[in-house]
Amino acid sequence: MAFTLLEVDAALCKQELAAMDLEKQIQKREMDMKETEKVLRAARRLLSVTCDCCERLTHDWQIVEPSRGILDLLRLKEDASAKL
Repeated sequence: MAFTLLEVDAALCKQELAAMDLEKQIQKREMDMKETEKVLRAARRLLSVTCDCCERLTHDWQIVEPSRGILDLLRLKEDASAKL
């Protein structure tokens, strides 16, 4: 009986260590994500100065959320082609 309790205690300790390791991994990934978001915001700010628009695309090249800039550009192209 005592041997079984020791085995259970050892298993619980292993689970606790695994849970703590997972928490550290999650915290690191969250920090990495925040850093990536900062870099992405900085890149968007730079592109907004030099480009007419900067859009986020899905894996199949669809615009995620069209900005005012892209909507204005598309409308300008439609207006120009309608005049031809």
